[in-house]
Amino acid sequence: MTHKAAFKSKEHELFIMLKRLNDWQSETDMAIDAAYAVLEANQESLARLSQMDAQLSFQELRSFTEKHEKVFEAMIVKQKELIQFIKYESSQRTTQLSQMNHKSKAVKSYMNNEKSLFIDRDM
Repeated sequence: MTHKAAFKSKEHELFIMLKRLNDWQSETDMAIDAAYAVLEANQESLARLSQMDAQLSFQELRSFTEKHEKVFEAMIVKQKELIQFIKYESSQRTTQLSQMNHKSKAVKSYMNNEKSLFIDRDM
């Protein structure tokens, strides 16, 4: 792959990553599963970008970074928002699971108790 082709491929991959973040953010429900999918896809894109970086000189990388500085900044902001969303949703689910576990323990405790909780009036 020529340097120019690597430069174009890198640029294309960068814009795909930004598009994924924008598409996720514009979804009305912003589902946690979709967030994980975007994060995983962008990780794969980062791996491809690293491979492309190996084909470019330091000067070319510097030029690319300067040319696309605003795109990088936008991606960083959106990626942080995505990660914050994932952390928040994970925390919420952990809390919900904890509450369900607590309720389950209370029900099991009641079911295992051999004494009746109701007063037997026929005594």
